[in-house]
Order: sequence, then C-alpha cells, then structure tokens
Amino acid sequence: MIHAIVRLFESAARADEGIKRLKTWGFEDAVISRVAPGGSEDSLAAAIAAANVLKSRAAIYAKGVARGGTLVVVRAPFGTAVIAEQLLDSAGTIDAGPVPGEPRGREWDDAAPLSSCFGWSTLSKRGDYFLSPNLVSKGGRTSGSSLGLPELSSGSPTFGNLISRNGTPLSSMLKLPTVI
Repeated sequence: MIHAIVRLFESAARADEGIKRLKTWGFEDAVISRVAPGGSEDSLAAAIAAANVLKSRAAIYAKGVARGGTLVVVRAPFGTAVIAEQLLDSAGTIDAGPVPGEPRGREWDDAAPLSSCFGWSTLSKRGDYFLSPNLVSKGGRTSGSSLGLPELSSGSPTFGNLISRNGTPLSSMLKLPTVI
C-alpha cells in the first residue's frame, strides 16, 4: 500500500534539500513529486491530486503553492511513511494551512478503499519506533529481525526468494498442523 506524505516548503531550495534527503535514504525519483508555483490554483490542485493526494486536500495544498511555496509529495511504500515524514520535516517545512489531521466523517481515499469504507487510518502513528530509520533499513534488516523474530526467508530480498516451495511456510515454521 502506498501512503502519500505531503509537505510544504517556503522555498524551492528547502524542498530540494528535503528531496535530497529522501534520495540519500533510498527513495526513488518515481515516488517523489515536486509542485512549484505556476498556473492557476485549479491546475496546481490537479497536479497535486495526480500524486495520490486526496482531492479535498489537494485544493488546500494548492493555495500554499499559489502563495509561493513548493510542495513535495512522497508516495511512500508501506512501512516507510514515518521515515519520509521525518526526512522532509528535518529540511524545514512550513504550515500548509487548515489541512485536517484526520479525516472527519467518511472521506474517501481511492488508494485505500477498504480503509476508507471503515474510516481506518492506512498507517498508524502508534509504534513509530518500529519504523525508525534504525529498524527499517535499506540494508535488508527488518523490524522483525531487530526484535529477534525469525525471518520467513533467509535469502536476500529478491523475487526468487519470495516464492516458497513449501505450501505452508508459516505453519511449518511454527509446527502447526495443516489441512493439506
């Protein structure tokens, strides 16, 4: 699941510093969008919404960009949203305006229809310590291994190692009976 992290910067230089920090950590260009002033608020809102930001919030962010700010959107893969937030915030973000922290009522997110249906947050702030850069690293060490939990695969994280020849890898590892 992708989680859009949105931050507004007062200058293009600060936004570029945030992007540099993201890339240094390992975020790819394909998941980073930068929206600079130019065009109408409607065209800015469309550009922001195209980066996986809720349409209702894109219009609010567009006002900040129209006032001269530069917006950075990171489509963070599951488990990296808090890291993206920390990296961007460390580059000096500014207040985007009256953007609600949590949706009120049933605001719909096309990227997470089940979560939207039940009003669930897609990534919780609870347990941020599990997602800190020290525990989720680009070096292949996972949160589970940091906590002493066994890995399901002992190989490197390549496509070939994601497919198990064992039909019940978790049950076998935990020595649970299977129906097969």
